Amino acid sequence: EPTPVRAMAPMSAALALATAGLAEEGIEGRRRAAAVWWRSLPEGPWTVPHVLEGGSGSYLRFPLVTSEAAIRDRLVSLLERFGAARGYPAALCDIEPARAIVAPTQQRALEGARLLAARLFTLPTHSFVGKRDQRPVLEALASL
Repeated sequence: EPTPVRAMAPMSAALALATAGLAEEGIEGRRRAAAVWWRSLPEGPWTVPHVLEGGSGSYLRFPLVTSEAAIRDRLVSLLERFGAARGYPAALCDIEPARAIVAPTQQRALEGARLLAARLFTLPTHSFVGKRDQRPVLEALASL
């Protein structure tokens, strides 16, 4: 049984209010890092999911989806020291106990989730990522 939602403690509420501005600044920093990735990414065997018109992403990580899982694995091994990471270890529908919830007849409909789990890799966007950090990543991507 899930734990019922309770009221926020006064100390937690005060802390949330005091740090809300910092969180907003962090989001803007991530958006700036993502904008550099967007502008600078070379053509390659990947696509970048886009934000719908009128929207704005928060970019906890910058996502790229490769054309093949082997390419994703190669990119991660090349770029891991620069913060590149696999997006997901597996599709949620293939992780217990979620697997038990998905009806066997729905398995075919979940191939997109499995492809995404196999091909997604992400680049860092935290506030400490600068152009000096992004340059070697962009050079490695361009060399493929």
